[in-house]
Amino acid sequence: MIQLLFAALLKNKKKMRFVKYNFIAIFVFALLYWLQEKFIYTYPELSYNLGFGSTSSNISGFYYWLWFSALTQTTVGYSGPVTPKGETKPFDQIPNRMYKFINLLQLLSIFFTLYT
Repeated sequence: MIQLLFAALLKNKKKMRFVKYNFIAIFVFALLYWLQEKFIYTYPELSYNLGFGSTSSNISGFYYWLWFSALTQTTVGYSGPVTPKGETKPFDQIPNRMYKFINLLQLLSIFFTLYT
């Protein structure tokens, strides 16, 4: 079954390009999410002064952001990032402005992958 799917993708260059761009976007945005959280956690005062907002006391690993980025890119949906306690926060209650900006960019990038 999976072999048939990949065979069909390889035959159609436009579909293959769509899949490739989505995978690239997932990894790029996962890296951006992870870096912004590390920056805000490492330099909280500078982040606050620059207007980036704040982050939780726990840093999420890269795999969490990869998962989160895949959820966003595939538009499966979520109600917000998962906190260390396993709860989700609504978008408007997240104090991290840098995260919100990256998330918006990723959501807009979906349109790019649709029309390439």
